[in-house]
Amino acid sequence: MGNWIVIHLSGNDLIPYLNRRTSQLISPHTLSKGCITHFLSPEGKILFTAGLFKSSDDLIYAEIHEDCYDLFLQDFETHLFSEDITLHPPISCQWAQTNPDAQSALFKPIGVGFKFNVTGPLALAPIQQDRVLGKIPIFPLDYTKRFSALDSDVIQGISFDKGCYPGQEVVSKTIHIGRAPHQLYWFKGDLKKLYELTETHGGEVTASYVIEEENYGFVKLKRKLDVSKACRHYGITITPHAFSEPLPEKQPTKEIP
Repeated sequence: MGNWIVIHLSGNDLIPYLNRRTSQLISPHTLSKGCITHFLSPEGKILFTAGLFKSSDDLIYAEIHEDCYDLFLQDFETHLFSEDITLHPPISCQWAQTNPDAQSALFKPIGVGFKFNVTGPLALAPIQQDRVLGKIPIFPLDYTKRFSALDSDVIQGISFDKGCYPGQEVVSKTIHIGRAPHQLYWFKGDLKKLYELTETHGGEVTASYVIEEENYGFVKLKRKLDVSKACRHYGITITPHAFSEPLPEKQPTKEIP
C-alpha cells in the first residue's frame, strides 16, 4: 500500500504560496480544522493530493503518499521564487504516531488518529480497511493523475470561490457549461460482474481490495449511467464515495446585449 509521508512546512509566505498553487482556499482557520487540497496541472488533471493541518503550537504539516513526494519537491523547486518558505525533511513515523497534537486531515472522516507508514499487500492494515469501508478514496491509490478533479468528485479539495491556481480555468469552465462527464464511485460486490458493467457501459475499475473475502473499491463511471438500475441488473452495490458532494449548479449563460 505504500507509506504516508508527513512534512513540516514553515515561512511567512507559506499560505499565499499554497493558495497560488492548489485548489483549496487555505487559511489559518481551514488549517486548524485540517483540509485536503489538490495540486493540478493546467489541464485540470490531478498531479497529487495533500492533507494539510496545523498543530496546537501553530506548526503546519502536509501529509502525502510517498509516490507523490518527488512531485511535491519538484513543485516547490519549480514555482518557489523569493518567498519565505522552508520545506523541512520528512518526519519520522514514530513522531507521527506519538504526538498527541497530530490529527490526520486525509483520514479524519473515519475518526482515526495519526497513523502513517501503512504497509503491506492487499490484505489491508486496519487503518486501510477502515478507509475503504468508510468509502474514502486516496490519491494515488484509488484514482490517478489521468483523472480531473471533477471526474474524481473529490469536491472537498476544491474551492469554487477562490482566484487563480493551475487548472482553475478548466474547473470553472466545466461548472459553467455543465457537469463533468464521469464520476468516481465506491463499490462492493462481485468483481467479475463489475468488469462486465464497465465493458458494457464504459468505465474503469480504479482500485479493488479484498476484505473478509468480499470485494470493495472504487470505479469510474459515466454520469449519465442509471447507477440504481445497473446495481439491480448486476447484483452489486455502487454508491458515491465519502468525499463526493453535489457540484455547483450549472451557471446560466448570460445574454450579450
